Amino acid sequence: MTYKDRVGTGAHATGLKLLHLKVAGALFCLTFVLSASAVAGSIVVVYPRPENQSDTRATYPARVLEMALRRVGKDYIVKPSDVSMLQGRALVQLRVNENINVLWTTPSIAREGGLARIPIPLDKGLIGWRLLLLRRQKLDEFAHLHLPDELQARMAGQGHDWPDTEILRTNGFKVDGVVGYESLFRVLSQGSIDYFPRSVMEIWAEADTHKAQDIVIEPSIALHYPNAFYYYVNKSNVVLAADIEAGMEKMITDGSLDKLFHQTFDDSLSKAKLQTRRVVELHNPLFPDDPSAHRAELWFHP
Repeated sequence: MTYKDRVGTGAHATGLKLLHLKVAGALFCLTFVLSASAVAGSIVVVYPRPENQSDTRATYPARVLEMALRRVGKDYIVKPSDVSMLQGRALVQLRVNENINVLWTTPSIAREGGLARIPIPLDKGLIGWRLLLLRRQKLDEFAHLHLPDELQARMAGQGHDWPDTEILRTNGFKVDGVVGYESLFRVLSQGSIDYFPRSVMEIWAEADTHKAQDIVIEPSIALHYPNAFYYYVNKSNVVLAADIEAGMEKMITDGSLDKLFHQTFDDSLSKAKLQTRRVVELHNPLFPDDPSAHRAELWFHP
């Protein structure tokens, strides 16, 4: 083989290598473009991230949202926001359509401006059934309270921007509006408030998380007022609102919403023993005229 032949063979080999590299590069680019298109074709739904990792309150609502949107035949991806948000900030962000596009909360006329509420209670109204968190040394005192007047005279704690704060005050209760979810447990353990009413769906996990602060659940009293968690979206997001409602209706029809509800909350309801408690019925001036109120299958009844 001459030098010329060797050079020609090497050039041919080099050319083949370059061709292979170009083909491989083209295939990689094509794969990347297709993957990017798949992501771009998805509809990302973002809800507010809880304030801390130990806060499990978002688990059930996020699961219902995922299941509902899966039933409408579109490629929805449900995820938490990049940063945690207090409820007031989340409502502002939703109104301006930035960073989040859905949240769940209890209704009030003031907070619904610019928002669309999906008219199906995702929690069957459990948020309106309230037990009391106390310092352990207060248990005997609360067991002998004359209801409701002696309870109204003691200081309750609630979030400063929660509708429950206004509900309790309207019903004659003394309420300290506290900034920050975790701050409420701190001021309770310090004695700055006497009790912290919490939903039966939240209170057991919260009591367990904060047991080192000597916080316990009062065993004999319950508060009740008409209330529920609803999903909200920006009013301009009519497609998402319609899809969430359609998906939830399908969950009601196929029984999956009821099944998930019982799987999630039956243990808490069993421990709560609502039938044996002294129940204080309260008026909720914020609760809207809701067609779902007449659908018995959507509400919990002890």
